[in-house]
Amino acid sequence: MRESFYGIVLLKVLTDNATALETERLYWAVRSHVVQTTERLKFEQVPTHAPIHMAGHEGLGDFVFVPTGKRP
Repeated sequence: MRESFYGIVLLKVLTDNATALETERLYWAVRSHVVQTTERLKFEQVPTHAPIHMAGHEGLGDFVFVPTGKRP
């Protein structure tokens, strides 16, 4: 359930977003929604945000999600 729930929340945050969105701001939006929802359901889930280890680029760069039709 966790993976599909995170996916639904991720898609909702991206769909509702109207500006360029860096991964840290994306993480906090997803985390907030997941924590609030799981508290109501009486269990704990806390997403994490960290570099992908052993990928050869730890801490050097970021993804930026830009809504379709809105280029900087």
